[in-house]
Amino acid sequence: MKEREFLVITMYNDKENIDIIPVEKKELLFGRSIKIILNKTDVDIEKIKEKGEFVLCISDDYFPLTTKNYKGNLKYYTIEDLKKSKFTVRKAKYINAPIINELSICFECKLKEIYENENEYIVIVKALRRSANI
Repeated sequence: MKEREFLVITMYNDKENIDIIPVEKKELLFGRSIKIILNKTDVDIEKIKEKGEFVLCISDDYFPLTTKNYKGNLKYYTIEDLKKSKFTVRKAKYINAPIINELSICFECKLKEIYENENEYIVIVKALRRSANI
């Protein structure tokens, strides 16, 4: 039985707090490109377009923190929030985005293209660097 992957995007928001966005699924494409599917209700796509870069984190364990809280409102995390939840953060090497150290694999990503359908965004990124904590 295949284990389920838990996927999130991490990026700094305007106040240097952290956005943690759930990812529906991902697919590796040719070269260093990755296709990411995002539910429209879980993300501010304009912020992703504006920043143009983020970290895609993959974990084989359940990850309890996402930007959308239990009431369906967007929630942002401070570094202190993550510390209280026993997570540690470091800055990515090639982009201005946070890496959560406890997640298994992280890709530093630059935005290439965004497509849209009725319920989701299809985001194509170029992976600049991969780090693993296995």
